[in-house]
Amino acid sequence: MARRTYATPTQYAEWLDVADPPAGAVRALAEATIVVDELLLTACYDVDDTGTPTDTDVAAALRDATCAQAAYAKGIGDPNSTGATAAWGQVAIGSARLGRTGAAGGGSGGDGGGRYSPTAVALLRSAGLLGHEPYVCG
Repeated sequence: MARRTYATPTQYAEWLDVADPPAGAVRALAEATIVVDELLLTACYDVDDTGTPTDTDVAAALRDATCAQAAYAKGIGDPNSTGATAAWGQVAIGSARLGRTGAAGGGSGGDGGGRYSPTAVALLRSAGLLGHEPYVCG
């Protein structure tokens, strides 16, 4: 079963300004969509029956953020978007060797450090999809 993504391999190639999608584009976009969904945790926008945004501006922001996230993950050597390579230069289980890289604390706060592409965060913020407090139901 194919994973849902906000961007197609062709759109990813266009984002990268290359003729053909790179190898692994389908997986990279699926993983990037998972990360974008994580950023969208408190976002509110209309979707159709398949969960696809109905507003074209929202759909474009999600598409571009997904492409940016996939490119970012590939660029930091973390094609599965785990964020581990952004935070650690070396990791070893035997004798527990860890080597920190980058700015201390750069991580998962939606600030564009570590796990999240700064461009993806900026695109989602510009579209009004980030920065919302959780909604209380009841």
